[in-house]
Amino acid sequence: MSQTTPLEDYGLIGNLHTVALVSKAGSLDYLPFTRFDSPTIFAA
Repeated sequence: MSQTTPLEDYGLIGNLHTVALVSKAGSLDYLPFTRFDSPTIFAA
């Protein structure tokens, strides 16, 4: 059984070019680099 984090437990950090999803625990779970539609560097 996998444990997932609810979406409401994430914060969104961005600068109008890229974005990151950071969980309340401090993990960086999603980061496309250098644009929104770029391949992801981190994905959980």
